[in-house]
This record gives sequence, structure tokens and C-alpha cells, in this order.
Amino acid sequence: MNKKLSSIQAARTIAILMVLLVHVGAIARAVGAQQQVIFLDFGSAGVDLFFVVSGFIMSVVAAERERNPTVFFTKRFLRIFPMYWIFTLVWLVMSVIVDRGATDGEFVLRSLFIWPQFELPYLFVGWSLEHEIIFYGIVGVLLTLRAEQYLAVILATLFAVGIANHVALPDFFDRPPFWDYHLLSLYHFDFLLGVLIFRFRHRLILKQWRTVIFLSLLAFPAIAYFLLPFFEGAVLPTQPEGALGLVRVLTFGVASAGLIIGLWSAEQYSPSHIFAWSLANRIGDASFSLYLSHHIVFAVIAYTVLKIGIPAVFIWPLLLIAIGVAILFSLAWYDKIEAPYNRMTGRAFRTTTPRPAT
Repeated sequence: MNKKLSSIQAARTIAILMVLLVHVGAIARAVGAQQQVIFLDFGSAGVDLFFVVSGFIMSVVAAERERNPTVFFTKRFLRIFPMYWIFTLVWLVMSVIVDRGATDGEFVLRSLFIWPQFELPYLFVGWSLEHEIIFYGIVGVLLTLRAEQYLAVILATLFAVGIANHVALPDFFDRPPFWDYHLLSLYHFDFLLGVLIFRFRHRLILKQWRTVIFLSLLAFPAIAYFLLPFFEGAVLPTQPEGALGLVRVLTFGVASAGLIIGLWSAEQYSPSHIFAWSLANRIGDASFSLYLSHHIVFAVIAYTVLKIGIPAVFIWPLLLIAIGVAILFSLAWYDKIEAPYNRMTGRAFRTTTPRPAT
């Protein structure tokens, strides 16, 4: 398999740009123009796309590279936690300076260690990492048991039980779902789709990839337009519950899977044509840094806008500038901090991990 996985790289780029679109609304709220950007809430599906990508990537990892569970867990820890700690602590310092209030130390510690929580973590984008960590834990346990071939079955089972907890209990028995630490998350459906796409990737190379990509991209705003009126506050929830939550996960998950299948097919038919834009590849490389940092960048811009008093008429140029600043910051951070750090940890594993005999 192509080590670059250009199609997955493109999916990462699209996913993070969608997340930026939904979160840039914080700046719109600062100037009282939130109603002008409500249609951007389809960007919530960017997280679903990230989850499907994770399902695909972890299948690659389990099948080709990291059958040693100790190496697997160590790499995941080093890849995620240090960068997450840095941006969480930056947000903590900013919050203390601006709010000048006390901070719940236990809550901050739970957030730092990405412990599954009912509420959003301190750096709120970390909520999706809670689901990722649970998924990595499932993969790691199966690697330990040498049973990674059952990953799809396990995810399907957890998803089915999750429907009973998060849909049947609140909708049919009028009882809140019991707290499951995301073990029965409906988002397991997204991870499952990524696993299945990897497993059947050779059968999913479609000549009509242009149509598939176009329809998948069109599906995201169409689904959001249909679902938004049913949710209180006209905001798609991060933790889906009930029948509407299930519909949200199913529809955004299928649209995300369709996009990845289209991109995967495009890579097989015309890789040099569709993945030639170097900036898109660079954004894909920096997607983790951008995901962690954009909220902080947007908050600084929103605070500045409030202090200066920029009128709402300038909202669209302001939002474009904010997204550009967030991307430029993440690219610089990736080049100067994250990429060198990844190379350093990668060299450590190459020098300490013996190569297999075959």
C-alpha cells in the first residue's frame, strides 16, 4: 500500500476544514452575527469523517506494522498526549488570565488524561479524543490477544448495544442512558465504516469517483439542513442520543464513508491529478495541530474583535481571515514543533524496536 495514503490525507484536510467552519462561529457570536453562519454547522460532520479515517488507519496499523501492543500503545500515547497537554495548558493559562477565577483541578486533570467525561473537557475539542482513545484501547486489546481480525465484529456489537442504551432507553422507556464512558458510543459506527472500507478496499475502487466525491460533499450540508430544525438551539450535538442522534451518526457516517471511497478510488485512477495541491497535503499533515490549536486562535481573535468593536457587516472577511490565521499558525507549529518531535520519537522506535525476522 502507498505509504503516503494520499486519499486519507485528502480526507483529513477536508475534515479539519469542516471543523474550522463550524467552530469559527465563535467569532460570529462575538459580533452578534451567529444567525448568519448557522448553516456552517454541517462542519460538525468533520469529526465523523475523522473517525472513519481513524478506523481505516488503525486497520492499516494492525494489518501491516504494529502487531506489538506495547509499541502500539506507546506510539499512540506519544503521538497524542504531549501535544494535547501543551494546548490544554495554554488554554488554562489564557482562561485564568482572562477570567481571573478559580479552576477545578480535578476537572483539569481528567481533561489532561483524556478521561471519558459526561461534560466537555477543559479544552473542549478533546471530547473527540476521548472517543479515539476508547477505539485505540479496543484495537490494542485485540492486538494483545492476537484477535485483531475481530475488530469489525466488536465494533458492530458495541454499536448495537449502544443503540439500546442511547436510543431505546431515552426514546422508548423515557429513561436517560446509563453512563458508559463512551464504551457504547454510537460513534463506533464511524470507526466500523473505516475498518470495513480498509477490509474491502480492493472491491471499492469506483470509476465514477468524481460523482461519488461530489455527492458525498453535497450530502453533508443537506443532512445538516434536514436535521438542524429538530435539535434545540439549532446546534448539532457532539454526543448523539435518541433516534435523532442515531440518524445523525448514520447519515454523516455514510456520507464520510462515501467521500473516503471516492477519494480512495481517485487515488487509484488518477493520483497525480487530484492530489497535486501541495497546500492541501500540508494541511493534512498539520491537521492534528490545527485541530488542537484552532479553538485557541479563534478565541484570541474573538476577544480582540470584542475589544475593538468590529461591526457585524465585516463578518465574512473576518471569518476568512480567522481561518487563514489558524491554518498558518498550525502549519508553522507543525513545521517547527510537531514534525521534529514526531521524527525524534520515530527514530527512538527504530533504534529500540528489533526488526522481525521475516
